[in-house]
Amino acid sequence: MEKAELKMKLLKIGFIVFTISSFVIFISGREYSDSLSCSNVSRWFIWDTIISSSITSILFVFLYKILEKIKNKYINLSIKLIFLNSNWFFWNYILFIDYHACWSTYTFEEALFYVIFNSTVPLILFSILMILGMKKLNQK
Repeated sequence: MEKAELKMKLLKIGFIVFTISSFVIFISGREYSDSLSCSNVSRWFIWDTIISSSITSILFVFLYKILEKIKNKYINLSIKLIFLNSNWFFWNYILFIDYHACWSTYTFEEALFYVIFNSTVPLILFSILMILGMKKLNQK
């Protein structure tokens, strides 16, 4: 694969991950997306969504490049999905704590349960979309 083709492929992957990450994080946090942040009241939820999605997409592109060496496609895909789901869950938890839990008296277990409950369906649905998008991109 030429250098220009590889750069374009990595750019497409980064864009796909950014877009899907934005949807996952925003849909998981839709209930408190209108709330103010405890750490900075002038910051908006959508801004934090964009920042966390950007970080996720940059890290995923690096991981994608590293995992090119693994030829077993099931192991490769499993590592990518574990990375994405743990990353998405992490951002959902951080944003829940910053936008909702800090204004209340949630224990760690209650906050964790709340995030798991609100993140499960989006994580599953967007993981399937991610698999389909990666499969289509790799077929070209």
